[in-house]
Amino acid sequence: QSLAGRVALDGEMLLVADIREQELDRQLAAAIQGEGFVGYLGLPLLAKGELQGVLEIFQRSPLQPDKEWLDFLNALAAQASIAVENAEMLNNLRQSNLELEAAYDATIEGWSRALDLRDEETEGHSQRVTDLSVELARKLGVRGRALLNLRRGALLHDIGKMGIPDAILRKAGPLDEEEWTIMKRHAEYACRMLEPIEYLKEALDIPCAH
Repeated sequence: QSLAGRVALDGEMLLVADIREQELDRQLAAAIQGEGFVGYLGLPLLAKGELQGVLEIFQRSPLQPDKEWLDFLNALAAQASIAVENAEMLNNLRQSNLELEAAYDATIEGWSRALDLRDEETEGHSQRVTDLSVELARKLGVRGRALLNLRRGALLHDIGKMGIPDAILRKAGPLDEEEWTIMKRHAEYACRMLEPIEYLKEALDIPCAH
């Protein structure tokens, strides 16, 4: 219903010599009267044919732009359109990255739960270790990305046990020396499994060296 709405719908410049003669929303009319605006020009901000917004100009005297003025305004509007589009693309990219990270983290937690299900003796162990590690790290002042990587590494610290035979992993009694040697290789297996995943590079120290 507003002038900007008309510009957006028509996709064309709107020049009003005296805005006081227009039927306007009460709030906008009061603002215009308070500022003493007379001239108005609205211009759609278009980028690749898509409307990004509306550029509005208010002037306290009748607006009678010449060709040079309008050419400059169109150039300004084109730059503003590109800037708004780029900002929107950046926001969308950030949102996509956040959603992708959330999906990765859900996958990591799924791996951790799968391991705990396989090794009934230590069910819930990975989550407990993670919770304690994060709590300790916070108390030591670890923040931001470093804390996130620590959490991921802690969740995956035993993931190499996926490569340990069931006969050893699920053995009811104590392990003999040879079995312990095999069990201790789970850190090496974790490194082999996780090294190709670029996303986990900064979290590798924990599963590889814990």
